[in-house]
Amino acid sequence: MECVGDLTLVFIEHYFGKDGIKDKIGFEDVHKFIEEANPEGIALEYKEPSKNLGEDTDNLAETISSFLNTNGGLLIYGISVKRERRKAGGKSVVDKQYPDKIVPCDPSLTKERLQQLLYPKIEPWNLGTRIVEIKGEGQEHIFFADVPQSRDAPHMAKSKFNFRTESGSQSMTYRQISTAFIANRAEKSELVKNVYGPIYTEIGDQLKAEKYYVLTREKFDLVYRDFRHLWILVDSSLRVETEQFYDDISAFNLEAQRFYHNVQDIVANEAIDYLKEVGASELYHELNKLSESAKRGIYILISAIGTKEGHSSSEDLWACIAYQTKLEERFVRNFGDENISGKKIMMDRGARMTTLNDNQSRQLYERCVKVVEESPITKRFRSRYAELMHRGRELLERYEELLR
Repeated sequence: MECVGDLTLVFIEHYFGKDGIKDKIGFEDVHKFIEEANPEGIALEYKEPSKNLGEDTDNLAETISSFLNTNGGLLIYGISVKRERRKAGGKSVVDKQYPDKIVPCDPSLTKERLQQLLYPKIEPWNLGTRIVEIKGEGQEHIFFADVPQSRDAPHMAKSKFNFRTESGSQSMTYRQISTAFIANRAEKSELVKNVYGPIYTEIGDQLKAEKYYVLTREKFDLVYRDFRHLWILVDSSLRVETEQFYDDISAFNLEAQRFYHNVQDIVANEAIDYLKEVGASELYHELNKLSESAKRGIYILISAIGTKEGHSSSEDLWACIAYQTKLEERFVRNFGDENISGKKIMMDRGARMTTLNDNQSRQLYERCVKVVEESPITKRFRSRYAELMHRGRELLERYEELLR
């Protein structure tokens, strides 16, 4: 099953074995489809273009709304039909309608224009409805409308509510309309409580903590585990986009681990260079004795200096938030005192061993901040994070709309 952007074209792929976007469908595929003689039914309908585009789009809207209100379906605008008739009550009636031949649409009609004409005729419009243009030779073209089953039913077209049967679109009765609205409200209440609300809260919390670069998917995983029966009811475009966002968060968290290690190395190297330059030889030699992994913890000393000088070091240096505890434990082992935190040990030992004055301490901190900020690694990481947060804000707006 192929995805186009964040949409899954279920019916096009079902009938043609291709999605029509990544794997193009041409007129030769449509001719083959016509030869298969698939009759119109509950999920399939053909429309022959006429010279009256307004009337055509009225009829298209009626069929699309009926698909939305039932189980979804495929509407092909650009195929004529041949009718199979039978006797009923002494009269000849249409039994089934089969595809006859391709009848190309007006060459000036674009996919965008067709959607603009359909949009105001279906209330409410469904974002999962996808219009796909199928091109032939020259300017010849027809259109497919891949229509999902809607979770916002019932939809209205031409001031009527319709649903699908094997014989085509039928008007809904008062009871059917009432039942659809009641079911829609009950379903939305469950979705708001158990799906939209938790995901909205989680994304909102992450946006508020924007400078800490710590992303989670805890509430999304709970929704997926405990309320999967509701999750599959979410509009397909939103569902796919949300799942991709959280998959990317998982990948980003792995990137963040590598990034934090890189930042530690950058800070450690810069600090050691500075200590050597200003003659703090004892501390410099002491730090050089440490293993490479322990050297990464020098950020703790720099962080302490930054805090002392009134800087927001946890943000500016991006000081390994997720690994601070592990690194402190390494310093406890290196300095041999399990009763004092690694950060305090580093601060005390550094204060005793270095002759840095306040001005030099500030220079050391600012120099480490600068080298981290100017690193290409930092710029790439920040760009990736900014892109994720932008997508998070867009998702938040969509969930906020659903919560109203």
